[in-house]
Amino acid sequence: TNVSDGKTEFKNDVPASARTIIGGGDTNFLSVFGGECFWDNLTVNIVQRRGSDNGVKISYGVDLTDITHDESVEGVYTHVQPYIVVSTQEEVSEGETQSVNKTIVGDLQEVIANVPEANREILNVDLSSEFSGRQQDEPLPTVEEIDTACQKYIADNKIGVPSVSMTVSFLPLWQTEDYKDIAPLKRVSLGDTVHI
Repeated sequence: TNVSDGKTEFKNDVPASARTIIGGGDTNFLSVFGGECFWDNLTVNIVQRRGSDNGVKISYGVDLTDITHDESVEGVYTHVQPYIVVSTQEEVSEGETQSVNKTIVGDLQEVIANVPEANREILNVDLSSEFSGRQQDEPLPTVEEIDTACQKYIADNKIGVPSVSMTVSFLPLWQTEDYKDIAPLKRVSLGDTVHI
């Protein structure tokens, strides 16, 4: 792999197939680190980008045969409610302490502006892992720190962005007689970027 930010870790504590750990299920390697994967029978490669951008253009009237564009707002959240759960030691009797979980709630973060309250879709996000390195004697995270971590979460996970899919059909010109001299310039492989 060439995918790493140097600080994020991935851990799996339950039995699962290799395919699920790499890219299936709710939490997997690709959802944590991003990137794309490809494999043969023996090796799995997880890279920032599988294909390349060779400047291939698919044009109307040349090689484009069909195009379908779908945009969905299903699952798009308008607000995010961040919170953390921290473990603190509280004295229950003289000389005796007990571990108590305390929830600290951040401010409601607006992702899409001017949404009427009745139409809000709120995502509750537990950001406890962002503060997991805190020592017991350190002060508890503030609401402002939780809000800052939430803004980063919103940006990193593209919260509020609709899902867009495009299906394009085109003629593989590199296989035609007329384009045999420039076939390498028009060839497209799995994972490549094309300009439409």
